[in-house]
Amino acid sequence: MPLPLKSLVSDECIDFEISGNLPTSSFLFTAAKGVFLYSADDGKVGKILNGKYYGLAKYGDRWIIARSNNKGRRTAGRLSDIFAIALKGNQVIYYKPLLWGIPGEVHQIGILNDCLYIPHTGYNQILYVPLKVLFGAKFPKSIFACRSIKLKIPRPAHLNSFFYDKEKHLIYLIAHNKTVYTGRCSDVLVCDEDFSKLDVVSTTGNSVHNVCSLDENIIYCDSINKKLIMGEKCIFEADKFLRGLSITDEYILVGGTDICPDRNKRISSESGIYVLNRQGELLTKMTFAELGGVYEIRQLSEFDYAM
Repeated sequence: MPLPLKSLVSDECIDFEISGNLPTSSFLFTAAKGVFLYSADDGKVGKILNGKYYGLAKYGDRWIIARSNNKGRRTAGRLSDIFAIALKGNQVIYYKPLLWGIPGEVHQIGILNDCLYIPHTGYNQILYVPLKVLFGAKFPKSIFACRSIKLKIPRPAHLNSFFYDKEKHLIYLIAHNKTVYTGRCSDVLVCDEDFSKLDVVSTTGNSVHNVCSLDENIIYCDSINKKLIMGEKCIFEADKFLRGLSITDEYILVGGTDICPDRNKRISSESGIYVLNRQGELLTKMTFAELGGVYEIRQLSEFDYAM
């Protein structure tokens, strides 16, 4: 069963190094060691939840979060839970487990038409379930509460991203394709709302994450190649594996993680968050020692075009 809140909640203040000015907007980010909150009011980063977390989605005043049990060496053998929280400042004031025991590690999640959508990493399918079913239940649901949409694409696709363009009424997914193992570059999957039509947009990216559509451009992290791609152009090249994307009216925030072939060291690797202008020029770098991989970044105080 999902863990109780008292075993997850944290109020630890996190030290970090910074090059450039402090970010001017508050945001949440998930990592191998927890959920973290950067407050623009005081320029501090606090850990609010312990554990390994991936996806973050906003639903009203609640945040829906995916958590991995992080057990075993292979991600396919792990289990994921999904729960909702509400925040007051940097305090968790509401907590509700929604789904538990999902096979594999759930990466990015999304919300469309009051349903939670889950790219089921490792299974070539999209899971979805009405949020009223989850919030209305007395106890957390299992995967059997979800409906599934099978995608006819090569295995392993390693689906890891979900983005809905409400103007075009299109869903964008990433097929990571485990490039390192398969030799296949990653693909952007463009789908109708009902998944009746699926177009595959090939990329030259290696193990891509975090797709979004903005200003007629598709944006994604070419993770292994350490590049942020907008349209056909690399607008930023980093010194770390890129994953986690947030976009405001003025800035682009992207997460960076040291590449560690030894999986046992990934939970304690150095990571960072790069703050760019909309043209991809680096303005600020926040560096965190031994925080592990950064997985997702979401705005708290501004509209997030990447969510």
